[in-house]
Amino acid sequence: MAEEKESRLDELRRLKAAREAKQRDEDDAKEVALLELEEKFSGELGRKGVDFDIIDTVEGQIVIKRVPMLVLKQWDDAMSALGKKNPDVHLLYKFTSAGIAHPTKEEYKTMLLGDGSRAGAPDIATNVALALRRIHGSKLLEDMGK
Repeated sequence: MAEEKESRLDELRRLKAAREAKQRDEDDAKEVALLELEEKFSGELGRKGVDFDIIDTVEGQIVIKRVPMLVLKQWDDAMSALGKKNPDVHLLYKFTSAGIAHPTKEEYKTMLLGDGSRAGAPDIATNVALALRRIHGSKLLEDMGK
């Protein structure tokens, strides 16, 4: 009996080690992708956190760029018109797509809405909207010298 327990324990430890190795490989691949995007867009757009940012989602990485103040004003007007209702994913897409630098706008739309083979993840648009606000605020603070 003790031998069976020891054998089972060894088997479970091997399985755990294999899962952990696979997770490390996936984490390393994700980190490489994020660092490559940061390198590329730092050269194209400026500083991360002020001029652009990267959002890591279950659907992949999204690079956002700062949008003109007019876009934020239009968003505020649309939200005011809604009152207390939450915006639907199409309104969120309309606003947030202006700030998408990566992936393509069509790929981003598919992330949100899905396609015939899979469901979308509309909550990603909320995260993108918040990040667009955040980098706009970071730039305003920087311009004010803070």
